[in-house]
Amino acid sequence: MGALFPNLMCRIFTHFMSATKIFLRNVLLPTLLITGLQPGLQAQFSNIPRTILWDTLTYPSTQYGWKEGMEVPNLYLLDIHLNPLELDDLLSEKPVLLDFWFTACPPCRENNPLLKKIHRKGKVYILSISIDEKLTTLKAFIKKEQLSWQHIQDNHPYPNRFKNRIGLGNYYPDYLLIGRDGTLIQRWQGEIKMDEFKRALKLSP
Repeated sequence: MGALFPNLMCRIFTHFMSATKIFLRNVLLPTLLITGLQPGLQAQFSNIPRTILWDTLTYPSTQYGWKEGMEVPNLYLLDIHLNPLELDDLLSEKPVLLDFWFTACPPCRENNPLLKKIHRKGKVYILSISIDEKLTTLKAFIKKEQLSWQHIQDNHPYPNRFKNRIGLGNYYPDYLLIGRDGTLIQRWQGEIKMDEFKRALKLSP
């Protein structure tokens, strides 16, 4: 009987920690992403190494900017179906191509066939971040064009958009290739040149 009690407590503690981790990952973090952080919590989360809750922390372009060759932070995001995404989880399997766009952007639409081709090859994850204001418009366009990868809506006011937070300005379309080690390998503005893309992809571990 004496040995059973410690074992029982150990199992209870293990289950509690597991449940806590699931709660933090699937409930608390998405909630924070949707509602925004209070200033005290914001300061605490900003100290987590390589972790950014991207729509709650501000990085003015004059002080912070993503550049080729830098290690990008881990990001927590929500897709258009409110599923939580973590950049490090995606990078653990493949490089990630960030695609900044919106449905009314002609050059963005012209690049969709190329993105479909890249997606079909299956060598990278495509993560498209749209600044469309209406989610219904975005979802309808994605369905019509059969853009069958993961999408994020960034309908924040201009100063608070993700691109501004990472110092990339207001140019669309814009593409960032991130290697599996978290390094920003290359940026393309306007269109992706396939020969450059293939060479850049070889630089990812």
